[in-house]
Amino acid sequence: MWALKGEKELTDLLARFAAENSLDYRPGSGPFDRIKQRCKEIHHETAYGYRSEIDDRMAAANQIWDAADDQLAALKNGGPVEGRPPQAINRPPNLAPIGTPYRFSTLIAEWARERKAQNKTRYGFDKIITKLSKHLGHDDAAAVTDTDLISWKESLIESDLSPKTIKNHLLVVKTPSLSG
Repeated sequence: MWALKGEKELTDLLARFAAENSLDYRPGSGPFDRIKQRCKEIHHETAYGYRSEIDDRMAAANQIWDAADDQLAALKNGGPVEGRPPQAINRPPNLAPIGTPYRFSTLIAEWARERKAQNKTRYGFDKIITKLSKHLGHDDAAAVTDTDLISWKESLIESDLSPKTIKNHLLVVKTPSLSG
C-alpha cells in the first residue's frame, strides 16, 4: 500500500507541485493550507492514514491474529486459554453477557473515542462496517464468525472491487480495538 510518510512529505510535495506549475501558493498561506487539507483528506481516504499509522495498525492487527490463532489452537487441544472458560474467549470481559448483542455502532463509537479518531476516519470505518453488517444480515459484532468474514471477503471479490479496496476493507475489520 502506498502512503505518504507524514505532514512534512505532504507539504513538500504540494509546495513542489505549486512551484512546478507556477502557482503562487506558499506553505502557511490560507489557500495553500486549504489545498493541503483537501489533499490530506483524499490521501487518508485512499491510504487510510500516513505510512507509520498504517504500519502500526497492520503490526498490531497481526499480533491480534497471532493471539487468536494461539487461542484457537489451545481450544482445539481441549483446554481454556489463560485460565478463562471457553465461552469468554470470544468476548472481552468488560462486555455484556454472552447472548447480549454488541452492536457495530457501539464498537466503532468506543474505538473512535479510545483512539481519538477523526470524524473522517470514523465515517470511513462506519461505511465499511455497514457493508459487512448488510452482508451478515445483522449488526451484532459478537456474533461474527471466521466463516462470516470469509464469506464477506468472497462477496467483495465478486463485486469487482479492486484488490486494494478489498485489502482496505479487511484492514478495517482487523483494526486493533475494533477486532479485539
